[in-house]
Amino acid sequence: TDLLVAARGAVDAEPVPLAGVVDQSVDAVRPLADKRGVVIDRRVDGDPAHLVVQGNAVGLSRCLVAVLDNAVAHAPDGTHVTVSVGYRHGGDAVIRVADRGPGIGENPERLFRRFARDDDGTAHQGYGLGLALARDVANRYGGTLDVESTSARGTTMRITLPLAS
Repeated sequence: TDLLVAARGAVDAEPVPLAGVVDQSVDAVRPLADKRGVVIDRRVDGDPAHLVVQGNAVGLSRCLVAVLDNAVAHAPDGTHVTVSVGYRHGGDAVIRVADRGPGIGENPERLFRRFARDDDGTAHQGYGLGLALARDVANRYGGTLDVESTSARGTTMRITLPLAS
C-alpha cells in the first residue's frame, strides 16, 4: 500500500540520500534473503553525501524494495544479489540491482505491466503490481526503472533518478 501511495504522488518531494534508501531497503528484504540463503551485497560508488535525489524516502525505499524483492525471489538459493548506487553520465544517480537468476527471457518490458506474473516456478506469490508501481514511483520523481541487461546468468535492473541540485 505504501508503494501505491508513492506511485500516486500523494507525498511531497524532499532531498533524499540514496545510501540511506539502499540500507533501509536491504534491511526490509533481508528476512526473505536469509530464508533462501541469498546474500545481498551493497556498494556505493562515489561520495554518499553527493548521492542525493529529490523524492520521498519512504516511496523510494518501497520502489527499491520491490526491485530487490523480485531479484531475491528469482535468485538461486545460496547466491548473491548486488545492489549498487552511483553516478550516471548526465547528472543522474543510478541504482543497479543484479541477480544471478535464470534471466527474464524475451520481452522484459512485460514485467512492468500491471498484474504481470511469470509462471516459471521461482516467483513467490504476488499480484504482479510491484515492478509496475515501482516504475511509477521512479517516474514520479523524474527517473526511470528498466531492465539494463538479462541473460541466462542473471538480470540487472536499473533505477535512475536526477540528482538534487
